[in-house]
Amino acid sequence: RASLDLQECASRYPAYIGYLDRKFGNRTIDPGGETQRDRHTDGEFRIRQLPNGSVVFEVVRRNPMMHGQKMEYLVTYMNSVLRRHGDVLRPFLDKLGGRVKLCWRGADNPFSKTRTGLPLHGWSSDPIHTDISIPDFTFQEYEEVRSVRVNRSWRSNSWRAVSERLLAVKQDRRGFVWRGRPDFPAQRRALVERIKKVPARLAPLLAQVAPEGINVKTSLVDRMNIYEQCRWTFTFYVPGFHYSASLKYKLACGQTVLFVKDTPKSEEFFYDALKEDENVFFIRSDLSNLWEVMEKALRRQADQGPAVGAAARRVAETYLSQHGIDCYLLLYLSHYYLPLVDRTWEAWERRSGSRRPGV
Repeated sequence: RASLDLQECASRYPAYIGYLDRKFGNRTIDPGGETQRDRHTDGEFRIRQLPNGSVVFEVVRRNPMMHGQKMEYLVTYMNSVLRRHGDVLRPFLDKLGGRVKLCWRGADNPFSKTRTGLPLHGWSSDPIHTDISIPDFTFQEYEEVRSVRVNRSWRSNSWRAVSERLLAVKQDRRGFVWRGRPDFPAQRRALVERIKKVPARLAPLLAQVAPEGINVKTSLVDRMNIYEQCRWTFTFYVPGFHYSASLKYKLACGQTVLFVKDTPKSEEFFYDALKEDENVFFIRSDLSNLWEVMEKALRRQADQGPAVGAAARRVAETYLSQHGIDCYLLLYLSHYYLPLVDRTWEAWERRSGSRRPGV
């Protein structure tokens, strides 16, 4: 019996199925080969079945845009998943000669922008939904969290360790908090400037629900660790260039998140689980509805307490749990990617009249 029940996975995490169905709904098979051979600037990985039956994730070609530590953490994380559930993939790998390659976009490499052939993988997927988002390296270790500065015994900055610690943080600061680097997207600077002048009509509501006001800054000096930020009721999320990093911590904190949308909108693998007015509030990329959304969030807090924050935490506890992420990766590989590779080889065999290598 397989170690992971994929039917149960699909039932428990429908947002993952919705995301993956959109990615694969209209892909065109390219019978020219098993991978996108023209993408020489991208990294290349391999999933391989060893003689003893275990399944491993290996580097084939390093991506120059993805420094060694990020790649190391990616490989470590993927292998931890395959150690738990690699048996799920064996029947699929047997049909593919025991191995299969995956192309990987580095931190700032361009999106593939094609629905032909096998997809490219990255920390986020492209706006027209052709690339596939895979959990980023911060799930394994994210040194920017700097947990040891808060508690010397907190040596790990893995998502699992940090999210468990955040559960114990008391949310006792009634206000808005956000920190971000000033050299990142212009949306961040625009948010900071806009938030300095709250409309007078919102002042009474802000004083009632968030009397500690708005603590929002872009600075490399006035930093605030994620554990301290977690104490605040409300927060903003402004996308970076390629992966969210901080968003999952805000969800785990049970904060009410005001999410400034990206333009163009790239997505990560769990974004379909984020529901407007249920577990997050969305702000347009041009900030044109900032005050409307802020008022809505404040009134919801006044009327229902931390209901939205509690729903945000449930996303972290379900979709971003170890079981949830294991399900996502194994559903993707077994139900989408490996069958597509198999169909690609079948098309190649029909066209060439030859047998696929290694089978």
